[in-house]
Amino acid sequence: MNYKNILFFLLLFTQSVVMSQNNSICAYKSLQAAEYFAAKNQQIEAFAAYQKAFVDYDATDENYISAAKNACLLNKTKQVNRFLVKAFEKGATLETVAEDSLLNVYLSSEKGKMLRKTYSKSRKEYTSKLDVLVYAELKKLIDIDQLIRTREAEEWGFSVLSQKDQRLVFMKIDSGYIVDRFLAILKNKVPTAEEIGVLRKSIFIFFLHQMDKVNYEKLYPYIDKCLQNGILSYSNKAMILDRYELITKGYTIYGTRTIIDDNDVLTLQPVKDIKTIDNKRMELGVLPLFLYYNTYMPEAQLPKEHANQMTISQFLICNNK
Repeated sequence: MNYKNILFFLLLFTQSVVMSQNNSICAYKSLQAAEYFAAKNQQIEAFAAYQKAFVDYDATDENYISAAKNACLLNKTKQVNRFLVKAFEKGATLETVAEDSLLNVYLSSEKGKMLRKTYSKSRKEYTSKLDVLVYAELKKLIDIDQLIRTREAEEWGFSVLSQKDQRLVFMKIDSGYIVDRFLAILKNKVPTAEEIGVLRKSIFIFFLHQMDKVNYEKLYPYIDKCLQNGILSYSNKAMILDRYELITKGYTIYGTRTIIDDNDVLTLQPVKDIKTIDNKRMELGVLPLFLYYNTYMPEAQLPKEHANQMTISQFLICNNK
């Protein structure tokens, strides 16, 4: 194969990777929109957005449970069953699903009883894909990490500390050994979401915990790898990066961090560029600032420099298809 052919195939591969990433972000936008519509009680719009999202995005058990609830509200039995089966295959249990009162009623109905009969098959599908050794090792490290922080927090009277002092506590914890063992696993092979199942939720928390400079720089190269393998979501990435930026530079990029000020008002932590923040959030498929806070945290007071800049329709525009 000559030099020109090699360049041609490299170009094709690069274009394929970029298109795949764009498809994934567009699908994540649809997922964000589905949750937004559901929160606004626009169930028909939410259902359409869930359907679109699940084509190109490797959704979690929680996402499928939310979609099942939405389908249940619309009396779409076939889709309720399909979404719940996917949730079970992603690691959800009957007990988890039953925590939602609407779905609990559904599971107790005749239609739900049929679904219960297939639960063991879905559960086997989930457990068969787990990498038992990697799961056990990661869980042990995560448990140790949580134990260290719980004890440290108790010793420092964590709950009564100011936010600044809380950050100092986190930075004082020597978790380098745990991070190095964690990285040893990832260097050997970054597991997929299916291989670690519901443990992926704890992986996100683990990344959030390791916010001192040395540990963060060790973990940084694996954020996107974990994102690609479905362990982290785009929103997870925004929150991880924002926490580190806030601790090391005093501001956030995506506006995911809040604080209660001296007047007991919930407000954003400092943002690097509030005027372009919606564009930054859009790069990760995360809802525009106003839409997010107005929907989920309406009590939050946004900076005066930020206007209601982007609608949900504008947010959902994708140019890759």
